[in-house]
Amino acid sequence: MKRAHLALCLVLSLCGSVGVAHAQPGAGREEMEVDDYAELSLEELLGDVVSASQRRESLFRAPANVTVIEPDDIRASGARSVPELLRSVPGVQVIATAPGNYVVSMRGMGGLTGNNLVVLLDGVQLNSPVDGEVDWSTLPVSIDDIARIEVVRGPVSPIYGANAYTGMIRIDTTALPEAEEARAGARVVGGIDSTLQPAGEVSAWFRGRRGPVSASVQAHGTLDDHFRPGETLDQPGLRALGLGARLGVALEERIDLTLDAGAAMSERSALDYLVLEPEPQLSARGYGRLALTMRELAPEVPRLSVWTRGRWSVRRADDEQYTGFSYDDTNALDGQIGADLELALPYEIDVLVGADAGGTYVDAPFVHPDENGVLRGSVGVYVNADMDIAEMFNIGAAVRTDVSPFADGPQVSVRASAMYFQPNFSIRVIGASAYRNPTYVEVASRFRDPSTDIILLEGTAGLALPRVDSLEAIVAAGFDGRFSLRASAYVARALDLVVGDFTPLTRKTFRTDDDETVFAGGEIELDWTIADDITLRLGGAAVGFLTTPDDPAVTVGVAEHNSLITATAELRGRVPEARLDLAAGATFFSERQYDVRVGLPPQLVRIDVPHGARLHGTASWRPVQEIPLDLRLITVVHLPHELVESPLPSAGRLGSRVLLGVDIQTD
Repeated sequence: MKRAHLALCLVLSLCGSVGVAHAQPGAGREEMEVDDYAELSLEELLGDVVSASQRRESLFRAPANVTVIEPDDIRASGARSVPELLRSVPGVQVIATAPGNYVVSMRGMGGLTGNNLVVLLDGVQLNSPVDGEVDWSTLPVSIDDIARIEVVRGPVSPIYGANAYTGMIRIDTTALPEAEEARAGARVVGGIDSTLQPAGEVSAWFRGRRGPVSASVQAHGTLDDHFRPGETLDQPGLRALGLGARLGVALEERIDLTLDAGAAMSERSALDYLVLEPEPQLSARGYGRLALTMRELAPEVPRLSVWTRGRWSVRRADDEQYTGFSYDDTNALDGQIGADLELALPYEIDVLVGADAGGTYVDAPFVHPDENGVLRGSVGVYVNADMDIAEMFNIGAAVRTDVSPFADGPQVSVRASAMYFQPNFSIRVIGASAYRNPTYVEVASRFRDPSTDIILLEGTAGLALPRVDSLEAIVAAGFDGRFSLRASAYVARALDLVVGDFTPLTRKTFRTDDDETVFAGGEIELDWTIADDITLRLGGAAVGFLTTPDDPAVTVGVAEHNSLITATAELRGRVPEARLDLAAGATFFSERQYDVRVGLPPQLVRIDVPHGARLHGTASWRPVQEIPLDLRLITVVHLPHELVESPLPSAGRLGSRVLLGVDIQTD
């Protein structure tokens, strides 16, 4: 969702909504006229990405299907959480169950669990080592402090290791300043939903540099009771606090030391695939990453980075409020150390090699005694290379080998690509094979009935590793520097998917599904700068299942659990004289159906989720040009109104909301 410039005086009122675009309406900055875009190549227009190969490269030539989301996109979307923002990304499916509680999936792998993709925040993985899920409520930074999100669709385990087998989401917070400065700001956003439930967030930030030392700090507090009411019970609201920081030291001209750290805590609904009671759950997380980066060590060595990172997480709940299972007293800790070396070799060959090693520790009442409190190690090595040929062709390959917890020996992921390119056109073909490690829940758990102590569900040692093989073609084209198009088509095969078998009366277990799931689809993204101050964005995705599992217990990669068609449209504009930025848009998703057993003790849940849409509008206005204070309006409407999109009991109903905000900063 790259945006070089956004614009105009346009209010498209979808459901009475109006919209937003720039962080500083009317602020002084270099403007580009429409004619200026004609001088840009498609490569310049699309910009760079890091996520596709773990090094900076042109989005135009990246060996993966990547969508880039920048601050203007975030503000224009009206989203107040990352999952809400991801709804507009083609190929991504989002299910909301309660305030702060979401399941995010990609490309036909939608279901009731969110452990099929990897999420990184400033280089640290957010997926829980316990169940592979992402607790979106414990992001340590406000969505307004995110500088960039890169969404990679398709297998990228050859670069990021096990678990990135359907895709990856990379979240980066604000970069450190390069010039001497000291700036700060604060924001307040609040409003009500269609049932008069409140929501609000207060956040503040600081960025500065003096001499070789630079720093960035962000903090936020969130209260969100929007969309709490369920069919029979109300979900708990979200209460969250977070703090993130980055410290950089320029040791020499080409040597930098960077420390990222953060912590967050939240109280939200515990509702998920195994927990069916809408009771509060307290979660906390912390992380840190220290990296030493050396650049231009030699003409053949553009970069060498040595790093270490670690994280911890805990979950607490009041067991007396639960009649079934809860994640109370769950503790996890893991860390890694690694290095990445970038090489520029003769004949236009670029190589990135890396290695990492670490360990994972989990202590929880539901983990088997033989595995509880045991430190398990992991090792990974990867090589990624590509070469330009005759200034119009590029070929690349990546391979990674990992020894991971619960994997039977070394496991290999591979990716290969070939590309033809011209200044305003490219076509790339990519083949990849990637896998996911089984989680502690799937392999090493022993869930007991709290009242009878009978084992209800037990992990299964030696599970096969779920794997996705895919073949994809990506076309990128640009016209007159104002119009860019990226389209992809893929076919994929999912093997050895993990099934939670709830059929036996006792000793329910996890097992491997013997059937293959074959599916095909595609995504399209179009950006058009219509005039100096008007921009239109269109996107869409479709997926179809060629074969589906015969086993009714399968809850991932099931056609009925996925919206087979999604589409998005957004129009943005600016009124420079009025210092007003506007945006309005809509996201559509097709119907889904669920008929599955979930929870401990298990329950059969059935729900038909109808065709639905999310309409949004935003406006941002700076009353006085010289004073860096912006006023914001956000409106969001879900259709059908009071939509329930999760099959879990008493999941929250989505309605409408209106928010007002104030941003102020030192200039």
